[in-house]
Amino acid sequence: MAVKVPASLVRHLRGGRCVLFAGAGLSAQAKLPSWGKLLGDMVQAVGAEDPDEEGSAELKKLFDAGRYLDVADECKERLGAGYAEILSRTLQVGAGPVPEAHRLVMELPFAAWITTNYDKLLEQAHFQVRGGVPKTLTHLDADTFGTLLFDGAPFILKAHGDVDKPESLIFTTRDYREIIHANPAFNAVFSAILLTRAVLFVGYSLNDPDFRLLLDRQLTTFKKFVPERYAVMAGVGEVEREVLRRTAQIKVIPYPAGQHHELVTFLRELQAQVAPPRAAAPMDLLDDEAVEIQKEERSKGADVLMSSPPPPPAEKATSDRKRSRSDLPSPPPRPAQAPAPVGGAARVSAVPLSSPAPVAGPAPGAASTPSTPVRTGETAAAAGTSSHLVLGLTARGGRTVAVLKDGSGEMVATGMGPLSTGSSLVRLVAHAKNADDYRGVGTILADHLHKGLMQTLETLIGAAGSPAVTLELDAELESKPWELLEVGGEHLALRAAVSRAPVGMSAAARGRPTFRRPVRALLIGDPAVDLPGARMEVELLAQIYEDAGTRPTVLLGGDATLDEVIKLLSGATAFDVVHFAGHAWYDAQDVYLTLAGGVHLTDDAIRPAISHRPPCVMMLNSHYTAFIPAGVSAQGPETLKATTAGRIGFIDVAMRAGVGAFVGCFGSPSDEGAANVAVAFHQNLMKGLPAGEALRRSREASRAPFGKQDWTHLLYALSGYGDLKLE
Repeated sequence: MAVKVPASLVRHLRGGRCVLFAGAGLSAQAKLPSWGKLLGDMVQAVGAEDPDEEGSAELKKLFDAGRYLDVADECKERLGAGYAEILSRTLQVGAGPVPEAHRLVMELPFAAWITTNYDKLLEQAHFQVRGGVPKTLTHLDADTFGTLLFDGAPFILKAHGDVDKPESLIFTTRDYREIIHANPAFNAVFSAILLTRAVLFVGYSLNDPDFRLLLDRQLTTFKKFVPERYAVMAGVGEVEREVLRRTAQIKVIPYPAGQHHELVTFLRELQAQVAPPRAAAPMDLLDDEAVEIQKEERSKGADVLMSSPPPPPAEKATSDRKRSRSDLPSPPPRPAQAPAPVGGAARVSAVPLSSPAPVAGPAPGAASTPSTPVRTGETAAAAGTSSHLVLGLTARGGRTVAVLKDGSGEMVATGMGPLSTGSSLVRLVAHAKNADDYRGVGTILADHLHKGLMQTLETLIGAAGSPAVTLELDAELESKPWELLEVGGEHLALRAAVSRAPVGMSAAARGRPTFRRPVRALLIGDPAVDLPGARMEVELLAQIYEDAGTRPTVLLGGDATLDEVIKLLSGATAFDVVHFAGHAWYDAQDVYLTLAGGVHLTDDAIRPAISHRPPCVMMLNSHYTAFIPAGVSAQGPETLKATTAGRIGFIDVAMRAGVGAFVGCFGSPSDEGAANVAVAFHQNLMKGLPAGEALRRSREASRAPFGKQDWTHLLYALSGYGDLKLE
């Protein structure tokens, strides 16, 4: 018997206005246990651990009577943390191909996937079908819900929690009451989804009293005027179908009881009707088709847009080269620039990659006042060769609390630094122009931390060579340039591949994009048509990608209009790399990039444009695109008052949009230095180096041509996945 596909469901999917709601029946396709089997395992575990045979026997009777919620509550109470261990062990799935049903629901253009299942099958299906991991949220990620629907990016919402996050699991009636119903953000976004999207229920029991209560509440308020709801269900009779239509506005798509292969048949037919040729194809196939279209355009000379006037003659270029990358009348102080190359031409060289300079020997740690014990000695020695360290920093009562962990998450050292107002840091960051100034910034930052912890950090970095270091900062500390922290007589960013973890946002809530081959790059240069260095920077980057066998999309000068940039960022082609070289700045409300005609592309306009298909790497190479450090007063059309808090730039926007690794400045770079950092960074990326290490090596390579005259290489921060790389 063929399962009929409603024409209205096809229209909603084609319009991107439908979400999938997956229940345990979908996971059963992978032979994962049912709700009853999970509870049965719990009951057995209680019996094995509980000497009270009478109590265990009573629990077994409740289970046999089908009182599952009561059984779940009692099992969780008795097992404690053990219940999460049983769930994790029972729901583990292998790394092989996912079931066809999961593959099909990922190939279909759903706006989002909601599931009450704890397992990871939807995430694995997304990775295998589309590449990368989408935003995956539970009720614990409520802080990130605000723009979830507005941005329009696909996401997975795990309504009952994630097996990898035991604290998120909703297992009992009490969990519902304490977590779901007491979480207004979760309730708001869940209600918004049901009121703004059509829903297709697959493998879900519509007898869940809490969920039915939510549906009934909406129907009471809005009567029958709610978006369409469909449910693919087995063995549903006419009476039940009519009840669901009348009480929940759900149109049942039935198939015979026990014939669960019909679910796959239905999904295949739905795919065929929704997506003749393109829409049903995996994301990578879509992009391959886009590449073929680009090849045709290139044959007509339409791929690289360079209709702006060519760079000015050498004499004019020399004077233009002195212009700041900020479009402000009075640009902020910046490091001293190197003289223009011989001949006066505004030339930027693609500097060769070089081996890192020898690391300076250990130097005494900065003085600090011990306040809490520091674990060193055996623990530090055991982790001494760790290639990944995590440095967590939190402000507390005027002091900085630091926790140092190795790559496995094991704490190595902890300590609280001395009381500090940070006023000396403010003065130095605001006027740093030479080696001594930047060394002073690093020393002051080190003075914020416990001396013993700093010594442990120095020991571990020395033992590991050039490890990856992840900075986990709180909101009060994220505008300080911790990349400049002095460790053993050298800046941390020159000794390690430093990356920042997004503040207040889990990795699951961000997702993780992956590179594809050929790499798709969007390069934007000199939209304001007055920075020859920025224009040449992009031309050099274009050559790097062409040499690697891919033709980037390039917008130079007047071609980089607001409409064109937004169209490309939000269009059919998913760019792996986005690079901007030009003017960026702040006003009283926004941080923005200046595009052709002086039009501003603000942070709140960029986020929805890139959220749907966030790039793996985004580099905005201009003034203060990462953040304005604490205390810096930047003069512009409107004065940004000096504060001890600083101001965040595009980092927050990039992370919330799901960008894999964002690179920006926290200073005022020279054109020469900025171009050399960018060229070396992209060269390293294309060599397959992780993003964090690619930036570290680019600092080494780009400081060599200028020596102590230019400190641009110190002014970059990377936020996100420092280990992201081209495989």
